[in-house]
Amino acid sequence: MLRRALAVLAVLIGIFNLAADPIPDGFDKSAIGFVFLIDTNGQPSQPNGPCFFVSVTTSNGFVPHLVTAKHVLQDTNGTILPQVAVRLSRATGGVSFVIFPLTQTNTPFRVFTHPESGVDLAVVPIAQHVFSEYRIQPIPADLIATKEHMKKFKIREGDEMFFMGLFSHRFMAAKRIFQSFGLGDWQS
Repeated sequence: MLRRALAVLAVLIGIFNLAADPIPDGFDKSAIGFVFLIDTNGQPSQPNGPCFFVSVTTSNGFVPHLVTAKHVLQDTNGTILPQVAVRLSRATGGVSFVIFPLTQTNTPFRVFTHPESGVDLAVVPIAQHVFSEYRIQPIPADLIATKEHMKKFKIREGDEMFFMGLFSHRFMAAKRIFQSFGLGDWQS
């Protein structure tokens, strides 16, 4: 009985830790995606991290970019992966994966990273045909806070922010807790 009570308590604590504010009104979820690793058969295999899309204005219109953490596009040795898949909604309906080759050279469609190794940021321009075939609603680059904006509005570490991501590790932890108390298989 004590084991069952402890298991229920552990799961409830885990559930309350998963609680989050709802996505803000007016936020178009097509501004975000999920990056997946590609297996040896060339198929998307497991989620590796979130990404979001930003449009950068140029003299010829705008160029959409995929933005993510640099480590999401790296292998365990810190080398940029040859390619990743991003799960996107098709403009005509449904969902599919788009393969992003990452190790191309002499092309604008390659990975750009910050020169300081400690900055965990990667940007990849997106080809126009991908943008037109999929439901991507990029965030205008001028909405991203600059150093001047952060100083003016006193934005700093510890301030509240809106965070998007795939927290599969939390769900797996809850599953392990449930199973460790011998309460059967927990369906996720």
